[in-house]
Amino acid sequence: VCDETVRIITRQDYKNNDVTLKNGKNVWKFSATKVTDFSFAVSDNFNWDAASVEVDKSTGKRVLTSAVYPDSTIHWENAAQYARATIKYMSEELPGVPYPYPHTTTFCNKKRGGGMETPMMANNGAPKDKGDLIGLIFHEISHSYFPFYMGTNE
Repeated sequence: VCDETVRIITRQDYKNNDVTLKNGKNVWKFSATKVTDFSFAVSDNFNWDAASVEVDKSTGKRVLTSAVYPDSTIHWENAAQYARATIKYMSEELPGVPYPYPHTTTFCNKKRGGGMETPMMANNGAPKDKGDLIGLIFHEISHSYFPFYMGTNE
């Protein structure tokens, strides 16, 4: 539970072989309810940052915001905060409904251009302009509400 960005995995962690078990298997299990689609991303050299944000003052519910990105991208070192600000705004202002999922991950695919969203995750490009990146993150996270949470057909 932290409003500030926490560096979960860095490039140095990979170099030090501190990310996965050195012997044996690494097992990840995923579970989600009320989702109509999903996405998954894996990297052996991307950074992983996270923060959280309170989305419902009456319950204290918080949402984890993650950003996963390579060192080579510009502006992405603040992407977890851009996602955090997006979820805060959408929860409090427009549409003014607490973010419906427990977390969101913004993943950088290193390509120029837009992104593709699923509930709780967006596979985003790497715009050269900071404003374009903020807009892209906002746009893709907003799809968690429309169409996914609302169940509408785009």
